[in-house]
Amino acid sequence: MKSTLYLDTNILLDYLLKRAPFHKEVAQIISISLKNENISIWASSHGFATAYYFIKKFSSHEIAIEKLRLLRSMISISDVDQGNIDMSLYSNFPDFEDAVQYFSALSVGADFIISRNIKDFKKSDINCLTPTEYLKIYENQS
Repeated sequence: MKSTLYLDTNILLDYLLKRAPFHKEVAQIISISLKNENISIWASSHGFATAYYFIKKFSSHEIAIEKLRLLRSMISISDVDQGNIDMSLYSNFPDFEDAVQYFSALSVGADFIISRNIKDFKKSDINCLTPTEYLKIYENQS
């Protein structure tokens, strides 16, 4: 199964901050993608900047950069550009940040948005799954 996954910012934070119990499943998804060339993972440039802010809050600039460099070596980054912002501003998403995430995922052709807050993506044309749901689908198709 060829899949493009888009990780929302909270999923990035679960992974980078090793937030229990969520970290394990996100690490599993990333590991699967590294072993399977048919699965690509994306996150937004905005998500990376937000992740830096939170990592630095709990550690240092150097540690934050090191963690982001490692993650960057495993996933791809989508741009948040003027078009994404304009579409988000005029979308019917009740939350602007969720709209930015959605249009960023759309721009990379994501098949799935991976989020723990799937209710935030009710307006999405992209399937939104929790990490647990995605892993179940992956296991059933393997």
